[in-house]
Amino acid sequence: MPGKKMRLAALGMGLALALGCLASSSTSSWQLAAKDQADWKRRSVPGAKISVELPIEPQRTAVELTEQTRKQVAGVQASRVQVGGVIFRFSYLEYPDGTNVDLDRAASGAISNLTSSTNVTEVKFKRTELKVSGVPGIRLETSYQYQGKLASYWIVIVGEGKRLWQSSAMFRTLDRDQESMVRRVLDSVRLEK
Repeated sequence: MPGKKMRLAALGMGLALALGCLASSSTSSWQLAAKDQADWKRRSVPGAKISVELPIEPQRTAVELTEQTRKQVAGVQASRVQVGGVIFRFSYLEYPDGTNVDLDRAASGAISNLTSSTNVTEVKFKRTELKVSGVPGIRLETSYQYQGKLASYWIVIVGEGKRLWQSSAMFRTLDRDQESMVRRVLDSVRLEK
């Protein structure tokens, strides 16, 4: 419907997969990347229309959408990379003509997807408004218990018209090296319009 603000059901893509990967993380690749700063450079994220600073190339991933979501989305591209136990996900969604992205609903949807996930409890979050490449956005920094272990999910959601960009990271809370790396990557996000 023209002008309709849509609930952004695709925000939770891959959340369960990323939650499951937290258990198998290690810090060895982060330590290697931290020693060799020459590996850190601006990289274009395949399909996501985003560039970020990373020590390795992200890889495009398949996105499985529900039937309901497929009806709401004109196109979606996603990429993923794991560095030192941190799972970074990047996506670009385009909605049908006449759709306007609602950042507040997108942020609420991200929190709702997290709180409704199995084995997730004690969700706390900090919300900050920002601009990325001149486009309005929201940054959420959440911490929560996952299967009794403290974890974090940080996401930058940027939207303009019918386009939505997302950059997120899942990592172990209280790991200062991981948090520093997440800040570096999410602070480096630039849109490729």
